[in-house]
Amino acid sequence: MKSNVTIIVAMAKNGVIGKDNQMPWHIPEELESFKQITSSHNIIVGKRTYESIGKLLPNRKNYILTSDRNLVLEGAFVMHSFGEIMFELIAKPQEKFFVIGGKTVFELFLTLAQTLIISEISLEVEGDVFFPEINPKNWKLVKEEVIENQQNIPITQKYYERVYF
Repeated sequence: MKSNVTIIVAMAKNGVIGKDNQMPWHIPEELESFKQITSSHNIIVGKRTYESIGKLLPNRKNYILTSDRNLVLEGAFVMHSFGEIMFELIAKPQEKFFVIGGKTVFELFLTLAQTLIISEISLEVEGDVFFPEINPKNWKLVKEEVIENQQNIPITQKYYERVYF
């Protein structure tokens, strides 16, 4: 069964997606691509990643996944379990949900995602958070786009679709 979940991530060549709860690079053109893809859709984000961004992302429905039962965020949907979010996904099959991190949230949704959008940033960087391993047998590359940027860092945005056997 196809799902309405897409994982979207930017990662370095060595799989790094974060260091000290921040992205270890700042590439405005890659962020702009992320914004264009996710705007007017739902995003699912873990509490620590939300805190690293520092705000709710505008023009999107923000679902924050946290075990913190005391967290209240005006303008966001605070969810405390994978099951709670599953109810939303099932109730809104026509809507797109983008999982934007962090690692634990990616791991939770990796078996459910229909699509992966991975911006591969051609840098080797130090980090303390890595994107989970994916089984290449489960994914088919369907599209690649180059993200031109002022820093001239090679970035390839790769779109993968789940393969069903």
